[in-house]
Parts: sequence; structure tokens; C-alpha cells
Amino acid sequence: MEITDAIQEVLIEGYQIGYFMMEEHWLDVGTPEDLLYANKKQLTTITPRIEGGVDEKTIVKGNIIIEKGARVVNSVLEGPVYIGKDTIIQDSIIKENTCIRNECRIIGSKIIDSLIISEVNMYHLKEFLSNCNLGNNSVVKIKSK
Repeated sequence: MEITDAIQEVLIEGYQIGYFMMEEHWLDVGTPEDLLYANKKQLTTITPRIEGGVDEKTIVKGNIIIEKGARVVNSVLEGPVYIGKDTIIQDSIIKENTCIRNECRIIGSKIIDSLIISEVNMYHLKEFLSNCNLGNNSVVKIKSK
């Protein structure tokens, strides 16, 4: 959806639209590359915290956020990395500048420099998934022969 379409939908719903002048830096996120850049910039500002579960086999390095309800099992996390609520990371390597949002399942996979939106399922990626944006409800897996 284009931003103008989203604004139109909001107006149709009866909400008012306003504006204000920003004095600080802003970033246009109109392309996939822009989203990845914004993701990377945002991840540099995180304060590490682990509220979810991390087993004893998992290696955690750098600035990591793991939200409540998330579980990380037998994996490597090298920050900055964000793991959203109720996400499961198992037998995987998640490297810097990766944001994995809520309710994802990442099993046996490798990810770096990527933005993974909610409810994504990823299975058995032996090569790194890099510089990717994956939308809601995506499924990524290696087909068996």
C-alpha cells in the first residue's frame, strides 16, 4: 500500500490527519533498501534485555533484545539483534542488524542484515538469508528432493 492510499483509508474511516514540522533527522522508508537502512539505524540504539527464554546451549553476543514469550534454543545470536514476542529461534544463527518480529518460527536457518515481519516461518536455510525484508505470514523453506 502506498502512503497516499493509507492516508485515504484513514480519512475514509473518519480520522483527522495533521502535520508538524520536524527539526531532527527523518528517514524516508519508501523502498526495501530504505527499510533495511532504517532497521540497521534503529538497532544501533537498542538497550540489551532478555525477557524471553534462552537455553544453556545458545550463545549470545552483543546487544540483543529478546521479548517476553520468545524462546531461543541451541542457537547463536550476534547483535545487534531484536527477537519479538512469542518467536521461536531453534538451531539457527542470527547475526547483526536483524530484526525478527512477533510470532515467527525460525528453525535450522541463518539470517543476517534482515527485517523479518510478524508470523514468518523459516525452515532449514543452510546459506545465510541476507539483506531481506519478509512480510507477514511468509514461509521460507528448502524443498526436499
